[in-house]
Amino acid sequence: MGLITSCVAIKPVAAPESPAIVEQTAPLTVFPITPTIKPYSRKPVIDSVDNNFVVSDEFVENSLKYKQYHDKVLDWKNQNEIE
Repeated sequence: MGLITSCVAIKPVAAPESPAIVEQTAPLTVFPITPTIKPYSRKPVIDSVDNNFVVSDEFVENSLKYKQYHDKVLDWKNQNEIE
């Protein structure tokens, strides 16, 4: 007894057209400008004794600039609904 085989050719069927999903979003606001840091003329941390630190003026100024920049980035994320 022999095996009977058959070959059936089926034409591919295209998927039905689905409507394009378009999400309307508002354009992003301008990203905050990265601050220009002041170069260090000496070591940032000059001295430390018992968790009391003496730091350079540049260190204080740069720390403040980066803190303000960080706050601006967080505000930018909130304004643009970015998690």
